[in-house]
Amino acid sequence: MRNGHSTTVTLLRRLDDRSTYLLVLSLGFGALGASLGFAFLAVRDFSSASMPAPLAVTEPVIDLGELRQGVTRRVSFKLHNQSRDAVLINKVSSGCSCASHELSQSQIEGGQSAILDLIYKSGTARGPVSASARIVYFQRTDGILHNVDVHIKAHVRPDITLSHDALEFPAGHEYSQTVTLTPNALDRFHVKRVACTHRAFSAAVHAHTNPAARNVLVQFDGTSFTSFQHHPELIIETDSAAEPLLRIPLKVHDVSQFPVKDD
Repeated sequence: MRNGHSTTVTLLRRLDDRSTYLLVLSLGFGALGASLGFAFLAVRDFSSASMPAPLAVTEPVIDLGELRQGVTRRVSFKLHNQSRDAVLINKVSSGCSCASHELSQSQIEGGQSAILDLIYKSGTARGPVSASARIVYFQRTDGILHNVDVHIKAHVRPDITLSHDALEFPAGHEYSQTVTLTPNALDRFHVKRVACTHRAFSAAVHAHTNPAARNVLVQFDGTSFTSFQHHPELIIETDSAAEPLLRIPLKVHDVSQFPVKDD
């Protein structure tokens, strides 16, 4: 204490409702008999069944089932205010660039609901996908921030199925690999061109036993590949409207880590 002033710091003080914690800094001025209190941190814990969250989502996870590439789907989530006090939406953030959102209203009165639309674009995605949004909100009576999440999931059926996600080659050797392209969501497709992004590789299109499918043969000259800093790709251009360019990584490994084919 100096000049009649005192400072008291109380950390993580539990209030009577046993659900709110405050970081409190109290400044006392002895001669004036006055004090000021500042709450710097407040976190509300709704893990107890006796303290339900103010805002609830009727169906927080929605399964869209199977989708094609290049489609857009709008999903509606109902946000219900379970309390008697108004809830104000502070912000809504999407988990990825594939999803955007629209909120019907930013203030929800007690007992009322709002609608959050999540707009998902499948783009060039393949297989299982998911997207989410986080709603950050507070009640006018306490100002404490809370959050609740919504999720969508789906399985994206690609226009063209690839037999390999990547092709692997041994350093210092001549080696060849084949990737097979098969129509999936499309009845048929056409390969316009193929190319590799490093001179150690060459690519050519070949027929397949399935008339609708195509083989792309990639040949590798290991003597022309001198740096593992390169990250070459096989690029396949097709007439698919959803995914016209297919990019397949070409990975080169040390020969000791790779089973070399016998000549």
